[in-house]
Amino acid sequence: MKKMPKRKEDKTEQIELLRGGSVVSSLTGAFGKKVRETRLTAILGYLMALEPKPFLEKFGFEGTASSISLESKEENNRNEENRRSDIRVETTKGKKIIIEAKVGWKNPREQALKMKADWYVLLTQHMPTRREEEKIDYIRWEDIGKLLNKLAKSTTNRMAKCISEDLLKYLEENGMIKPEKITEIYTCYFARKESYSLNIFLEAHLYCENLRGDVHLRRLSKARYFAPNFCKNICKDNIGIQPGISYIAEIKNAEPVDSWKDLQEAAQRAYGKSWDKNKKLLIEPLYRKCCNARKKKQFFLFLSKPLRVFNPPVPGSVKKRGEDYLTFEKLFSTWQGGKQR
Repeated sequence: MKKMPKRKEDKTEQIELLRGGSVVSSLTGAFGKKVRETRLTAILGYLMALEPKPFLEKFGFEGTASSISLESKEENNRNEENRRSDIRVETTKGKKIIIEAKVGWKNPREQALKMKADWYVLLTQHMPTRREEEKIDYIRWEDIGKLLNKLAKSTTNRMAKCISEDLLKYLEENGMIKPEKITEIYTCYFARKESYSLNIFLEAHLYCENLRGDVHLRRLSKARYFAPNFCKNICKDNIGIQPGISYIAEIKNAEPVDSWKDLQEAAQRAYGKSWDKNKKLLIEPLYRKCCNARKKKQFFLFLSKPLRVFNPPVPGSVKKRGEDYLTFEKLFSTWQGGKQR
């Protein structure tokens, strides 16, 4: 019997998902950029149902979880209208635990105590200055981040691993927990062959480069500032520009750009609809030159007005080969060391 040829698997190309013009880098982020407690607790509750043991150990619950519920109607302690809990956990020891969450520094204590439970866990950045009742436990989001990180590396449950990694990324991107790697400042070299990069940076407050992989985009989305590192050869042709790092600009937005129309729309999202027409006239020829030189899809940084922070500049050697990100601490310590010589 003639063997049938093996069917080749269709390989689909991965493309970017945008929401409101910004790149979505996590499943949680696809539901909206604004952080909402209900969204966080729904995902956290689902993850707890997949891997209850590490959460129960973290929260100090006795026994094992027999049920986990989201937005359940709870019996009220104060003869008021019944409220819904964020997460309710019932254990084999017959205990009922209510978990209430707040995104910021608000204290959910009063809200939680209106509902009857044996124990309360409050997820918040708030930490009480005085001792609370014994049945209340405060957990910071930073502690949840550590638990998610541990779970992502240790669990054999593929679904729990995926959700832990995604939620961890979402919390980092929204500033609720500190990322493992700090990416305060994005930096790159400006060489003579790309002198248009210097013009577009100083005059139009933009920077463009070839679109790279997903890892680079994720790290770049966390950077708050951009600092170009001027090479010696570009300084020869530009009066007042010295080798090294002297300018810093805040990153307002970062987006991939396919066309001149895309760039205009992205600039309006970053700077508002009143984006200066004179800047359009200035940028268009620079944009054309940039695209003609690179001949690839571009990624643009939309910046605030660059400030000359370091004079003399930070030596270019502060940026090691293959290193794209710096901290302010490293910049200032290198600059101080250079001044003392």
